[in-house]
Amino acid sequence: AAVWAGTSLDGLFAGLGAVGLGLVAVALRRNRDRTGRRTPVPVALSGGAGVALGVALLCSYGAALLVVMAAAIVTVVAPEPARLLGPLAAGVLAPLALAAAAGFSWPDGLAATSDAYWAGVAGDRPAAYVTLAGNPGALGLAAGPAVAAGLAATLASPADRRARLLPAAALAAVVVANLSQMSRGEVERIWLPFVPWLALAAPGNRRGWLAAQAGLALVLQAALVASW
Repeated sequence: AAVWAGTSLDGLFAGLGAVGLGLVAVALRRNRDRTGRRTPVPVALSGGAGVALGVALLCSYGAALLVVMAAAIVTVVAPEPARLLGPLAAGVLAPLALAAAAGFSWPDGLAATSDAYWAGVAGDRPAAYVTLAGNPGALGLAAGPAVAAGLAATLASPADRRARLLPAAALAAVVVANLSQMSRGEVERIWLPFVPWLALAAPGNRRGWLAAQAGLALVLQAALVASW
């Protein structure tokens, strides 16, 4: 995933999404640490997160799932979700409103992209294979064996639910993207924005897993011919 992030625009989209989700995480922490003290800092951070995610939406329609992730995390973690959800939503809508004023309608663009996608490559790719094997396999190769093993262990562990929150949210977003049929192939780059959050579950400080990750990356680079 690190190699593909450096050779495709989806790496840029992943960065925008990371800024948004990172600001959400900081806003939640500041909000939790200062419960009872109505500081405007978490609200401002939430609004900034929304702006970053709104810009990401203008770059990739798949970023809509990052917005859902952010809203879901705020809803689960924040003592008063509405206090941060409002600024988050306003921030997301601000870039879309500016784009609309300049003549670009995000919903119309999504509909046109969907029509073009189904008239082209999506109609030629087998749904069952891509959905059940191709997409999950490509994501597994992009993330690597350490992430797969760590994700399984993290989700099964009874430890702090907040440690599982971001990886679980990213996994849920990937499942939705897969079932939506708007990601028929090429997900090793299209789903790059979700890989860092899945990777939070990977075992830390393990040389064996690091060697496995690096070895798989070298094999993929030597064996595959890709456009990115």
